[in-house]
Amino acid sequence: MYGDSNRLKVVVHEEHKKLNNQNNTMKKLMMMFIAVLGMTTATFAQKTAEQKEAKQAKEMKKGGNKGGVSDLGLTPEQEAKFKTLNEAQKKAIQKVKSDGTIKDAAEQIAALKSKYEADVKGVMNADQYAKWLTKREERKEKKEAKKAEKKKGKSKSDNESKVGGGKPE
Repeated sequence: MYGDSNRLKVVVHEEHKKLNNQNNTMKKLMMMFIAVLGMTTATFAQKTAEQKEAKQAKEMKKGGNKGGVSDLGLTPEQEAKFKTLNEAQKKAIQKVKSDGTIKDAAEQIAALKSKYEADVKGVMNADQYAKWLTKREERKEKKEAKKAEKKKGKSKSDNESKVGGGKPE
């Protein structure tokens, strides 16, 4: 009789060990899965940023991203001045955004933009400046359309995720 209870204890103990081993194995597998998932996500994010930079560099080399001046007929001297103005404008706006409050930044950026526009007008002749303004407006409209489309897609998916499509009955 006592032999059976000892044998039962041994069997229960062995089963307990097996379960612990299985639990440990599952924990290890889960940790490995999480680690791989994290590395994959980080790699994807890094590749995306690198691809974006490579695409921008490629466009710059082709001359396709000159701020819309490629077909304005600028002289090399005008292009150099325009490029310098653009770089100075970007740096000034970044500095303002990082330094002050939002209200101050908005006012300063507005002042920078009006000065930039006057400087651009000084670099170009009247015809070139008119074309540049037209291209700038086209880029602005295209950007706003993209933003609206993105917002529309987001709100549509938000509504679909609500129970009943978000419409009261």
